[in-house]
Amino acid sequence: MLKEQEQIKQQVETIISAAGHYLVDLRIGSVGKHPFIKILIANEKNDITLAEVTTVTRNLRDDIILNEILPDDYRLEVGSPGIDYPLKDRRDFYRNIGRELKVYHHSPQLQSPFNGLLIGVTEDGLQFSAEEQERYLPFSDLDYAKVVIKWK
Repeated sequence: MLKEQEQIKQQVETIISAAGHYLVDLRIGSVGKHPFIKILIANEKNDITLAEVTTVTRNLRDDIILNEILPDDYRLEVGSPGIDYPLKDRRDFYRNIGRELKVYHHSPQLQSPFNGLLIGVTEDGLQFSAEEQERYLPFSDLDYAKVVIKWK
């Protein structure tokens, strides 16, 4: 089963990346006797549209390789992470530049968590404006971050 899960993940990533997106999360399981695959996708530049989710879903459903690996009666669910989904991957942060984040980390130099305005993303870390000063957090110290939701 582990080999099958890895094959499924590789094929899903291939299909998703061909559509210009990346895999955020993949869960394979079952509800009762019915197998399911839940996939969350995103892209670096902006939010995913319903049309993009629909296209990716069709591409996954019609893929010959996935249909050989998966049972006939599996349930496929494709979506995008919600605003409260934890940001972990470097690619998650690009579309959140300019937003306030609550950042959880294990850097001994900074309080955890802290709130800061994300002002930049580098190959190695994140740049924030917090408490009227700039802060840099390497990805190696990052646990995850969440967008701070402000209600008006």
